[in-house]
Amino acid sequence: KFFFTQTSGVQNIPEFVVVGLVDGVQKSYYDSNTGRPEPKTEWMKKLMKDDPQHLEWYTARSLHVQHLFKHYIDNLRKRF
Repeated sequence: KFFFTQTSGVQNIPEFVVVGLVDGVQKSYYDSNTGRPEPKTEWMKKLMKDDPQHLEWYTARSLHVQHLFKHYIDNLRKRF
């Protein structure tokens, strides 16, 4: 599962956050302040270290979704 959060104008909270879970355990975290994923389990740390392409894919995918959410929020603001 992935949980996505988009905020705007909230102090001390990143504008965009992704939390990844497997079997209810957090495996990864990404936010717009750092712009890079953080593995939260040993097996994810190993995967990202052993497979740099997975890390690149995860980073690019997170950034892409971040831009999509920003676009969606901007469109919603225009409508309401």
